[in-house]
Amino acid sequence: EEVRLESTFCGGLCYRGRRGTRGCFGCCCMPLCIPVGCPECLCPCAARKTLFVENADAAVDIIQKARDNAKIRLNVMER
Repeated sequence: EEVRLESTFCGGLCYRGRRGTRGCFGCCCMPLCIPVGCPECLCPCAARKTLFVENADAAVDIIQKARDNAKIRLNVMER
């Protein structure tokens, strides 16, 4: 099964970018707002990833718990 991780904003129209990632043209993606329709080969710094797992529901639960635990550790979210 496929699990897609994406960090979008602007109502789902843009992906967040990651600083320091070099693209096919040898430059960092600037600005860090990448249109959703932009091909991955042109802008590999987009914060998106596809994982292939045996049980997508279990994988999503694990990922969400890890995210919530990280927010608690960083004092970004109440317990």
